[in-house]
This record gives sequence, structure tokens and C-alpha cells, in this order.
Amino acid sequence: MKFLVIINPTSGNGNSKNIFDKKIKKYLDSNEINYSIFISKKKGDIQNYVLSYKFNKDKNILLLGGDGTLFEIFQGLKNYNTDEFNIYITPTGSGNAIYTSFDKPQFNSCKINKNSQLLLSNFEMNDEKGLFGLGISIGLISDVDLNTEWMRYIGNTRYDLGGIYYILNTPSYKLKIEYTNNKNENKTIVNDFTQLFIFKCSHCSDNMLLNPDQKMSEDNYTLIAIPNTLTKYELLKLFINLSSDYSPYYDNNKIIIDKVKSFVITPLDEKSKNSLTIDGEKYNFNYPLKGNISNKKINIY
Repeated sequence: MKFLVIINPTSGNGNSKNIFDKKIKKYLDSNEINYSIFISKKKGDIQNYVLSYKFNKDKNILLLGGDGTLFEIFQGLKNYNTDEFNIYITPTGSGNAIYTSFDKPQFNSCKINKNSQLLLSNFEMNDEKGLFGLGISIGLISDVDLNTEWMRYIGNTRYDLGGIYYILNTPSYKLKIEYTNNKNENKTIVNDFTQLFIFKCSHCSDNMLLNPDQKMSEDNYTLIAIPNTLTKYELLKLFINLSSDYSPYYDNNKIIIDKVKSFVITPLDEKSKNSLTIDGEKYNFNYPLKGNISNKKINIY
């Protein structure tokens, strides 16, 4: 059995290489497990390495990183039959949403068995096509994530500090949302929003619950669209309760919630063009973004 070990040394608080050297390497060597190592130096390295790597019958990847590391691996595997691949996660990122949604739920209501399959999704924007596993975010949460990168060293506290700042200075994003739901109904919404989520995961980080009933293996997403008509008090209540044992969105009838099979999101103002993340990775949002459930699955351990 052979492993490709992928290490993102800048993920989270920058401790990935140290964890590998002190813990994982010792285990692999003592059990005479064959492996090769790749350590990324900059964004895009992992995607390019996986694209060019010659996999044999053993298609096992052990990663030390977060959701961004996984996202790069997905892009590197987009031309493969992903059903044959096994990804073993050592979570060293800031959010670790995929790992948390599968293996380490904070709350009793969303336990998912270890050794599960993730149903991947397709995205297309302009001439770029790729795969994603978590979902998309446009708005306040994306701004918090992107603009607190410089505080990675303090861990998840950066999200709390950023959240409070952006709630007090609430942004607004004009979007056109077109989607087909799980009842095969086609819907279009044009509005000013504070936040839009379309996601497959139950958590967006290890202490932020999105939807306890969402399963990574399901052939649909949860859509949550928060209009800019919510008061700062309502937003603060939502933000605080993201770390509780239920989904606070369902308590507010202003918020649009639906189950989605496919979607097209179009930015209608300049601010919206700078606030898109796909699996937590920033994208310039200058064209409509299309997404749908694919037939690609990948094994997560």
C-alpha cells in the first residue's frame, strides 16, 4: 500500500510539517508503509502536482491541510475517476469543514460515520471548470474569511472578531439567483443580500453549524439567502447561534431556504464581484457562476 503525502505548510497556524515529522512519519516508517511526500510552496502547487503525478493501482492521498488543500486536490483529480481515490485527512486548516462534517461533529444531531463518500460538484465560470466539495459563499461570511487571513495564527477566534466587525458594518450584495430545487421547480430571485450560502457540508468550520441535516453524500445542496433587510440584532443572533445545536436560519421567515440541484448566480454590482469563495477559496466573480451535482464520488477517511 502506497500513499502520496501532501503537506500544506502554511495551512491554519502553519504546523502541518511539524505534525508530520513528530507523529505521522514515525507511524508510517514503523509500519513500513511506502509513501512519497510533496510540500507545497505557493497556491496552485498542489493542483499542478496532482495533475502530473503518475498514480498506480494505489490511489491513496494523505493530506495535512485544510479545505483549501482539499480543493486543490479536487482540481488535480478532475480528469480521473475519483471513485478510485481514498483521501485521508489530518486537519490542520483554520476551518476544516469537510473533516468536521464527516468525522468530528460538534453536536449530537449531525453524526456521520467515518470512512464516507463525498459526492462532488461541478462549477463553471467563464472558461474555467472545476470540482468542489463544500459549496459557495457570497457576502458577509466570505468577507470575514478573506479579510481575516492575516490573523490565521490565532485560529478560529479570527472568525469571531471578523464577524462582529462586519455585522456592525453590514455589507450588501446585489445578486441574481437562478436555481432548480429538489422538486424540479425553477426559481429566480433578484435582491440585495447580506449573505448567500449554497453548500453540501453540515459545518463551515469546527465550531460553526450550517445545517445539521445536510449530508455530504446527498445529491442536493442547502441554499440559504439572507436579505439585507435583517437588523444588526438579528444578524448578531444568527452569528452567535451558528455555534449551537440547531440551524438558526429556520427561526427567521425573512431568510430564503431551499434544497437545490443546480444553480446560476450572477453578480449585479461591483461589491458582489469581490466576495465569492468556492470551498473557501477566493474567485473573481466577473461572470455568472454555474454549479450542479456531479456523478463523481471520492472516499474520505
